[in-house]
Amino acid sequence: MLNKVVSRLSRLLSGPIPKSILSVHEGLPRSGEKICFFASYDEKSAVSPFVYAYLQELRDCDFDIVFCVTSEDVDDGHLERLRTLCHKVVHRGNVGYDFASWASCFYVLDSMAHWEALLITNDSILGPLTPLQPLFTQMDASPELVWGLTESFERAYHLQSFFLYFSQSAIQSRAFRKFWRRVTVVDEKFDLIKRYEIGLSTQMQKAGFKLEAAFPHADIIDACRELGGGFQYEDMLDSKKLNAPLYCWYEMVECLAFPFIKSDVVKNNRYQSQHYSALARILEKTRVPVSREYVRSLIISTQ
Repeated sequence: MLNKVVSRLSRLLSGPIPKSILSVHEGLPRSGEKICFFASYDEKSAVSPFVYAYLQELRDCDFDIVFCVTSEDVDDGHLERLRTLCHKVVHRGNVGYDFASWASCFYVLDSMAHWEALLITNDSILGPLTPLQPLFTQMDASPELVWGLTESFERAYHLQSFFLYFSQSAIQSRAFRKFWRRVTVVDEKFDLIKRYEIGLSTQMQKAGFKLEAAFPHADIIDACRELGGGFQYEDMLDSKKLNAPLYCWYEMVECLAFPFIKSDVVKNNRYQSQHYSALARILEKTRVPVSREYVRSLIISTQ
């Protein structure tokens, strides 16, 4: 049975986003006006210990979390645990990637009139490895900016969407609201990146907001150059297409205290990193402890 709020919204709103919502489960009462939309998918319909670690850190930073999961099913055990960390848990069909999940979160909340900040993030990152509160304090001190952790120059300049932070002035802007009203289901990933990941940054810039990366691309490149010939992908450092969280993850974590590692780095040792053997040591240092056995099984399973 669909939650009454979802049923009402589905009648009022046309389009595939609200219709993709299967159920909404109530969790913790709202405690403030800092909101997080968290998109998650797992092919085994599980919730990773790293997701729980991340959620706990966000709760400790005073976020009310709307957790949107597109796994085929959510078992009662995971659902109950999620409800102890999240304000709402939304289960929706696996269509449209993360932007559709984030868009669906707007449909299950009341007015945005008093929101002080909104974080949109997902489970594509493992951590956090360092405290997040100093980052949010830095971001809150410059509310005229739209923040991300990292930036990309691939295809067009934009903030990478696995972690985006919006102030109240950004949330209340016409450009922000217009963008999310127009989000629909996009099945082609490259089309999605152009329309939504790049598009969101572009629309906010056109509206007068400056984009800021907490870990600027130039700082990451400098950290890699300082290694001299020790950086594995040295021939890519001058390329604007370098995706730093995938190719520079070790330098970002060890030299710049970057708080996450992209899960794609771990899966199948996809980028053949010379530092792959250091992953277990690094990932065992999450802020909310993840068992050594789980970390090592995650890495071993990809070797």
